[in-house]
Amino acid sequence: MERLLNVRSEYQHLEPEQLKKLQNALSMNCEILLFNIRTSGNIAMCIRTACLMGCKQVIICGRKHYDKRFTVGAENYIPVTFVEKPLKVTINCKKGTNPVEYIEMFNYNVDEFVKCCNGRTPIFLEQNGTNISEVPWKLVENPLVILGNESLGIPTDFIKSVKTILPETRIVSIPQCSVMRSLNVAVAASIVLWEITKQTTSLSFTC
Repeated sequence: MERLLNVRSEYQHLEPEQLKKLQNALSMNCEILLFNIRTSGNIAMCIRTACLMGCKQVIICGRKHYDKRFTVGAENYIPVTFVEKPLKVTINCKKGTNPVEYIEMFNYNVDEFVKCCNGRTPIFLEQNGTNISEVPWKLVENPLVILGNESLGIPTDFIKSVKTILPETRIVSIPQCSVMRSLNVAVAASIVLWEITKQTTSLSFTC
């Protein structure tokens, strides 16, 4: 059998469908939603991390394309679902000297987003939230970790509207010691998913 891409040595003898079932059995009850992430490399690295940390599913809302060189096959073992309704993107061309200059206008649909949550607890990773290490993750029912746009994040008003409908909604943050404003979104995903995994599972595997 051809050696499978980035699969642990002890599982190389398994067929792809067997690996999917094993991945699902090893997964924790946590999912992530990539909300308007624009860089294909970031989307791909989030998929890889979600698979490695034992997420049940990756939901992508916004850009569909991701660079499979960065997933190293993770999309074969974890479900990756695309949804469109919560976020509508329109392109407005500017009138000016630069013909390729444009503005992306985002229309966030709160009701459709709430439907997308589908009984899961929305956990927005944003500024000025609860320290991720202080969240009792074992007590959070069906967490859906939401990561926003690399530059814009997720609008505060949108989060407030979601919380009005789903009061269990949380905002969490990663503590930082720097003059820098934020982490790369894929790095941030790795940190928060590691914290959830550490608190909620018995870690038996090592890198």
